[in-house]
Amino acid sequence: MEEKIRRIFFEQTFSAIKRDILTTLGILSFFLGAGLIFKFVFQFSVPFPIFVLLFLWLILYLSHNYFIKFRKTEKDLEDFYFRNSLIDAAFVTAVAYYLGGAEGIGFVFYILVIILPASLLPKEKISFLSFFIVFLYSILLFLEYF
Repeated sequence: MEEKIRRIFFEQTFSAIKRDILTTLGILSFFLGAGLIFKFVFQFSVPFPIFVLLFLWLILYLSHNYFIKFRKTEKDLEDFYFRNSLIDAAFVTAVAYYLGGAEGIGFVFYILVIILPASLLPKEKISFLSFFIVFLYSILLFLEYF
């Protein structure tokens, strides 16, 4: 009976993470497309590194979509999602830097990096992720200050 409950919980977690990956893929595709439209149709000055970062991030999430199938235990699934959240925080920092830095809109995306995994990961991992995000944002602030 306990094995069945564990399996049901694993399936629910797996589908929630899969849904998050697909949602993020859609969001990244939207921003990449919007950036291209703003750059080439409306002639806005969008930095080239933004496109490189968004493209690499999109490729990374396409690989997440493939590699998640190989996770067999709940612990392995949580670790996979946690590592991906840490990588997301690093990408958000890089994108925030090119979008105008700490005073730009980039800090809003940090909230998404914390909120989406908060319901799926244990408190310890969410706390570490939060401190990691504060650390990355502090680095962004210090780099701009100096």
